[in-house]
Amino acid sequence: MHGIDRNNHEYLKSILSKLECFLETNKCDEMTQEEALNAFNDLNEVKASRLRLQALYVEYLSKLSDIEMHIQVYQETFQDIRNNLVKAKLKEMRKQ
Repeated sequence: MHGIDRNNHEYLKSILSKLECFLETNKCDEMTQEEALNAFNDLNEVKASRLRLQALYVEYLSKLSDIEMHIQVYQETFQDIRNNLVKAKLKEMRKQ
């Protein structure tokens, strides 16, 4: 499993934003009712996709931060147990 590539995310987000701008500036008055409805549906789909993608990326970053914190706590606990508990017990056992 690989992490999410920030550059790829930003690239796709940029494309979606440009597509959204293009669809928003489309001349609906020059379209048939059906074409205008299709353009409106396309615009809503692009907006929803962009917002969903961004929400997932924000959630990913949050979970990544949680994992980073968990790893740090684990490493500190590991070092504490190794340096204090295990060394002390081994030292005690050698004296016997």
